[in-house]
Amino acid sequence: MRVTALIGTILALSACGTESNTAQSFLQILAPGQPSGPSERFAAMTGSTAPLLQVGIEEAGTATYALLEVSRDGVDSFITPDDVALILERGMLRGTRGLAQAMLASDISASLQAVLSVQPGEVTRFHTFLDGENNAVTRSYVCQIAVAGPRNIAIGPLNIDTELMTEECRNAEQSFTNVYWVQTAPPRIVQSRQWAGDFNGMLVMRDVER
Repeated sequence: MRVTALIGTILALSACGTESNTAQSFLQILAPGQPSGPSERFAAMTGSTAPLLQVGIEEAGTATYALLEVSRDGVDSFITPDDVALILERGMLRGTRGLAQAMLASDISASLQAVLSVQPGEVTRFHTFLDGENNAVTRSYVCQIAVAGPRNIAIGPLNIDTELMTEECRNAEQSFTNVYWVQTAPPRIVQSRQWAGDFNGMLVMRDVER
């Protein structure tokens, strides 16, 4: 994913009741005159009214934006200006394409059901990644889902009531914690911090109102 801006305050991952919105418009990140512009595939979509997603790689401190390219049966595929694809189901990450050591597939059904219904409990999720030698490796994780309570967040001009959910996952080799802000009507994750694998670490994402 091309470094286009510091991640700054894309997500305020605090426990405060109201969380600030990013002031910078992601539509202006790829400013005229930059040596590298968007791909032809992405540029062809920029005149559309497709939904926008802010996305950043937490460890790298970089951010960009993505446009919805395909939506089918509740699964959305967003692409960034350099053709990285993020595959989300109602806001929960299912896969990536174009990132190193991509997340090829996931079974997140138990996690998604618990998070969207705002129910605590223990679930199991599965991820299949490409390793450094381009071999597909599948791992399972036991996850503890907890309800952290209501949060009001700002997305553009809108103030949205959400429930803050956490998901602590581990296996014998590693652990990670996903954080979700869940809009309950209709149920959807509108802001999140989600693990994308050993190489890429945590992605931070939020819907964009435009």
